[in-house]
Amino acid sequence: MNNRDFDSFEKVEFNFDQEWVPKKAQKLRPHLYKDGFAYCCVFGPDPQVGIYGCGDSPEEAIMDWADDLDQRIAALTGEDNAAHIAIEHLER
Repeated sequence: MNNRDFDSFEKVEFNFDQEWVPKKAQKLRPHLYKDGFAYCCVFGPDPQVGIYGCGDSPEEAIMDWADDLDQRIAALTGEDNAAHIAIEHLER
């Protein structure tokens, strides 16, 4: 992941090994940031092309991220590099 787009955000440490965390998030361990009052979760170079979720809490951001991942996998195209990389990591 390229952190250049997140330099102004506060990185949030998070325990992805909790039972409620989706298995895909446990395996991929996306980056979690705080942007003002919102939390952002991203796997990929930035929110525009990466797999992205946000919410009022880390938990909401992770669940939104998991929904985006599922949607991206379901609608997979050859041009969605972030989804292809996520799939490769999930299949290991």
